[in-house]
Amino acid sequence: MSKVLSILIIPAVIIIGSLRYYLFYRYAINRHLNDENYRERTHNPAPIYILLGITILALLFSNSRNQLAINNLQNNILQLSNQIYQLDQKLLDISKKDLAVYSYGLDLISLEKQNGQYVATVRVNVYPELLHGKTEFTLKYNGESQVMKEENGVYYADISFPSVQGGGSAELIVSYGSIMQHDDIYLEGEKIMGSLLPSMNLTGSSEIRNKTFQTNWTIFAGNSETRKITDAVLIIDDGRIHKEFDLQEALTKGQMELSIKEKISSENNFIAEIQYHDDQGFTYTESVYSPTKPFHLEITDSEGIQVMVL
Repeated sequence: MSKVLSILIIPAVIIIGSLRYYLFYRYAINRHLNDENYRERTHNPAPIYILLGITILALLFSNSRNQLAINNLQNNILQLSNQIYQLDQKLLDISKKDLAVYSYGLDLISLEKQNGQYVATVRVNVYPELLHGKTEFTLKYNGESQVMKEENGVYYADISFPSVQGGGSAELIVSYGSIMQHDDIYLEGEKIMGSLLPSMNLTGSSEIRNKTFQTNWTIFAGNSETRKITDAVLIIDDGRIHKEFDLQEALTKGQMELSIKEKISSENNFIAEIQYHDDQGFTYTESVYSPTKPFHLEITDSEGIQVMVL
């Protein structure tokens, strides 16, 4: 409303001031022409009126600018309010879609031989990040369901399966009253072997160019709480050429740098593998490079029985 008044008042003041000034001079000129005794003088508006007029105009313009700034600020606040509302709606939609937001982890509790095969017992840990009141977690695997226990805000349950077959997947059921959320928990071997079994990992580059195998690797060795690596070698083989490189430095220092440049006869059958043993008789054979063969990790015991294949 103030903005409209400013727009109307400013032109009105200018028009009235101009008209009054015009009438004042016209009146003075007529008196000068009709009255011989009228003393000639310069008819200028008094400075106080000029100053007053300028001040009024300045105030009106200033008020108009301030009102415009206030309107802009109100528009910005309205836009921010709309954005916040839209964000709240998105969060509400997410919360309606999922009863719980969580992450999960897998721990290998035990690995035992039963009736000639190894059975892995794995603990599934669920770490809630967002719950809607009292929530129940149920783990369903191989046709059997169990309510997960809670300890210090973490929900957990143990399941067992033949390790050589891998665990596949389990179903996690999240219950909140009569509403349920169903999710899959994948029992990847890479996740379940880390806590109980040792491992060797590498970073860097490798390639075959002009029938030459080249690497620039850093190899890391890591023992578990119950098993320690006793020896390790890198094997390269293409069916005709077979070479082994000792990795003892990685075992004593925890890591080592390895650069190789070796001629090979063919890429079709080439594979580079790290092979190592632990102090309880397990043999680990892990492929680390091949142009044609997929990654694999095979673990066998001292009798040659497969423990795990990934």
